[in-house]
Amino acid sequence: MARWLLQGLLVLGLMMALIGPGQAPPSVSPVSAAEPDDLPELSPETLWPGVQVPEPPAQVSVKLRPAARFSRLAEVTADLGGRVLRSNDWTGIHTMHVPSGVDAQAYADLLSLDPRVEWAEPVQWRRLTVSNLAPVTPNDTFYTNNQKWYYDVIMAPDAWGITTGAPSVIVAVVDSGVMCTHTDLAVNMWVNTKEVPGNGVDDDSNGFVDDVHGYDFVGAEIGTFAAANHPGDGNPCVSAGDTSNGNGVDDDGSGNADDGVTHGTFVAGVVAAAGNNGAGVTGICWSCKIMAIRVANPEGWLRTSDTADAISYASRNGAKVINLSLAGSQASQAEIAAIDLAVNTHGVTIIAASGNDNKTPISYPARLSNVIAVGASAHTNTKGRAPFSSWGQGTASNPSVAVVAPGVDNFSTAIRSVADQNAGAGTAGTQAYLRGSGTSFSTPLVSGLAGLMLSVNPSLTPAQIRSMLTTTAAPLPDDPSDVPNAGSMWAGSGMINAFAAVTAAGVGAATPTATPVGPTATPSATPVPGTPTLTATPLPAGSIPQPVAPPTGVLLSDLGTTVQWNLAIGTTQYQIQVIPANNDGPALNLIRDVDRTYTVAPPVFGTGPYVMLPGMTYSWRIRTTTATTSIDENSMQWGAWSAAFSFRTRSATSSTLSALVPASGVTVANLLPVLQWANSDPGVFYYEVQLSKDQTFGTNPATATAMVYGVLLHGAISAPANAYAVPPTFPLENRTQYFWRVRPRIQGDGTPADWSNTFQFGTP
Repeated sequence: MARWLLQGLLVLGLMMALIGPGQAPPSVSPVSAAEPDDLPELSPETLWPGVQVPEPPAQVSVKLRPAARFSRLAEVTADLGGRVLRSNDWTGIHTMHVPSGVDAQAYADLLSLDPRVEWAEPVQWRRLTVSNLAPVTPNDTFYTNNQKWYYDVIMAPDAWGITTGAPSVIVAVVDSGVMCTHTDLAVNMWVNTKEVPGNGVDDDSNGFVDDVHGYDFVGAEIGTFAAANHPGDGNPCVSAGDTSNGNGVDDDGSGNADDGVTHGTFVAGVVAAAGNNGAGVTGICWSCKIMAIRVANPEGWLRTSDTADAISYASRNGAKVINLSLAGSQASQAEIAAIDLAVNTHGVTIIAASGNDNKTPISYPARLSNVIAVGASAHTNTKGRAPFSSWGQGTASNPSVAVVAPGVDNFSTAIRSVADQNAGAGTAGTQAYLRGSGTSFSTPLVSGLAGLMLSVNPSLTPAQIRSMLTTTAAPLPDDPSDVPNAGSMWAGSGMINAFAAVTAAGVGAATPTATPVGPTATPSATPVPGTPTLTATPLPAGSIPQPVAPPTGVLLSDLGTTVQWNLAIGTTQYQIQVIPANNDGPALNLIRDVDRTYTVAPPVFGTGPYVMLPGMTYSWRIRTTTATTSIDENSMQWGAWSAAFSFRTRSATSSTLSALVPASGVTVANLLPVLQWANSDPGVFYYEVQLSKDQTFGTNPATATAMVYGVLLHGAISAPANAYAVPPTFPLENRTQYFWRVRPRIQGDGTPADWSNTFQFGTP
C-alpha cells in the first residue's frame, strides 16, 4: 500500500506539473452519449456463476488527443514505472503495463488528467459466452439428424436456393482460434495471399508477420491471467501439440477445464462449414471465407484491448462481417473506438452475443449502438426464449437484442482439448463434432446470414443489413414459460428469416423520399375489386390507423391480397405486419413510405420476397409515425398498433395429382426407384410423400404391418421437385409390394389437403 501511495503521489505531481498551476484538469471523455450508464452492471460472478475470477495483471488502454505526441507519453509512463506494451496506429490506442501493486483504475484516472490524453481506462476481461458443449459422436448424416431442425426454423434451405455464399465475403471469427485443418473448415479458411507462410517477414507490410489465416493476439498463454503478456503471433490456428489446446487444468474454477479451446472452431463451423460435401456439418454461409483471429486463452478469457486490436485487424484486412461471441459487464472505450472505425470507415457489420446471464440488460459489446445484438431461442419451444439468453427491454436506456436465432443444441465443428484427452474423449488436437448451446452459437447464424446477404449484394452497408435483418424477422410473442419472464421484447424484432433477408438484400434497400408524402384525401377512382372503398376523409392527426379490407375472417380465393386502411393526417411512414396466426411460416414485417394499401402478391416461383401459404389464417395490423427522418421498427416514435384483422388463404388441393413414374402396378427395375407425379396447383411450396408396405399407411392398427416412411420436400425460391428418389439409407426389399401417395404440405393451422390416390408398385 505504501508503494502504491508513493507512486500515486508521483503520478499526481507529474500530471499537475504538465497541466500547470491554476489550470483545471480536463474532463474525461464519456464512453458514448448513446450508451447507458444508469443500468446495473453484470458482475463476473453473475455472468459466470461459481467462477472465482482471479486478479488480472494490471493494464490500461490510453487514447491520446489528435495533437499529442506519443513520445512524451512514453516518457511520462517510463517515469511512473509503466511501459507501453503495444500501439495501434489505426485507432490511436496504446496498451500499457501498470507497475506491480498499482491500482489500474487509479493509474488510468491520473493519466486522464494529462491534457494530451483523450481518455484512459483499465483493460477489462471478457469471456466467451460458453454454455454447454457436450461431446457427441453421431454416426448418421449430421445435417439431417442434428442441424435440419434449426435451419428449417430460420428458412435457411430457402435462402440457399438463392445463394450459399460467395468466397469473396470474409467473416472474421474473433474468438479462441480455429482448427484451420478441420475437414469441414479447411476449404473455407481465408488466405492472405500476399503473405509468405513461415518466413518471419511482414510481406504485405500490414504490421503483422506471417498472418496467413488471420492473427493470434494471445500466443502461448496458459491459465486464466497467469501469463497475460505473452506476445502474439501470426498463427491463429489451433492444432495438435500447441498450447492453445489447453493444459487440462480448471484454472479459473468454472468447473470445466479448457472450456474455451473448441469455442472458436465451433463458431467458425456455424458460420461457414463447407456444405454439400458429403461429410460433417453445414455452415449457414457454406461458401464464405473464415478469417481466424485468436483473442481468448484456453479457459475462454480475453482482454478488451485484444478485442479492439482484433476488430482493427479484421477491418483493415478485408473482413466485411465480424462475429463476437463474447461478453462482459462493462463498456470499453478501446472496443468502442475500434468498432466505430470499423463500422463507419470500413463498412464492416459487427454482430455480438447478448450474453448467457438469463437477465437484463444484455452484455457488452452487444449493447453498443453500432453492434447487432443477438439472443437465443430454445429447441423444443422454437418460439420461446433459451433459458440462458439475456434480454433488453426495448428502451433507450435498456435496448433489446436486434434479433434472435436458435441457440440450443446447435451442432458444429470442434477440436479436442487436453481436458478432453484426459477424460478419454479423444486425442488433443484432433477434429470432432459437438453439440453446443449459448448465445455464442446463435450469433454466428446471424453473422453467416449477413455473409449470405453480402454475397448477393456486396454494396450493403451495416445499417442496411441491420434494417433488413430486423424488418424481415418473424416477430415472436412473449414466452410465458421462461423464468424469469423476459416480457414481450425478449426477442427484439424476432426470429431471423434467412430467405426473406437474402431476398431483400438482392432487391436492395429502399431509399426514403426526401419529403415524406402525406395521405391523399380522395380515394382511388377505381377501387380494388372485391374490397370496400376507402373513406374520402383522412382520420384526425394522431389517430390510430383503421384496417378496412379484406374484411376480417374472410376466406380468400387466392394466395395474394391487397390490404387497405385509413391513415391519420400528418403520417410520414407506416409499418405493416402480416403474420401467420400461430407464427408457423413466413411473416411480413416492413416499413414503407406513407400509403393506404399494400399488395401481397400471389407466389411466383423464382421471385420474392414474401409469400403466403395455402390453407392458413393470417393476422395483419398497421401502425404509423410522424417522424421526419427514417426510423427502425424498434423506435419509440411509432404510434400504437391498429386492431388486428385476419383472413384465410385458400386450401391447397391434391385433386389434380397423378402418378407418372412408376405407373401403378408395375415392377420397378431396382430397389432405389424414383417416384414422380404431376400437379397443376400453382401455389404448392411443399410436398409430403409417404411410402410403405402397408396400404393403410398405418391408419388401421389391425392391418398396419410395416413402417410408414415419410419425407418433406420444399422448393426454396423455385417450384418443389415433383419427384422423390428413394435414398440408399432406406433401401426397399426384394419381391415386395409397396404403396405410395403424396399431398401438398400444409403448415401451421392450415386444413390438411387430401392425400392423392394410392399408387402401387412391386420390386424385383
